[in-house]
Amino acid sequence: MAVTFVNFKTTVTTADYYKKIKTYRVSFAQNISYFVYNRSYTDSAVVRVMVSPDGKVWMADGMEIEVRPRELMILVPNYFSKYSTLEYKAKKRCHPVKMDIWFQMTRPPAKECFGVGND
Repeated sequence: MAVTFVNFKTTVTTADYYKKIKTYRVSFAQNISYFVYNRSYTDSAVVRVMVSPDGKVWMADGMEIEVRPRELMILVPNYFSKYSTLEYKAKKRCHPVKMDIWFQMTRPPAKECFGVGND
């Protein structure tokens, strides 16, 4: 079977509260990974994977993970779900952090997913 590799990168700045990246539909994914790189030289950030059955109701998929200065971290969802995203915030109040976040997955080509519960 053919496989499609999906790769999205975004750069974000943390706040004192959780923000999230784009929501991804992952029910057809064979593998999913989030890579997080903290660009700061001094401050840490906190991230967590979120999962959802419908894109409206969310739960944390595991614990909060600290991403230390200049550290690259990989996070992989523990649970199967239809949707996934990544939430992030500054570890210390009033200490924003700039981070690069990559979402990567492998899945069947879109034409093979069409019409099979792909709503």
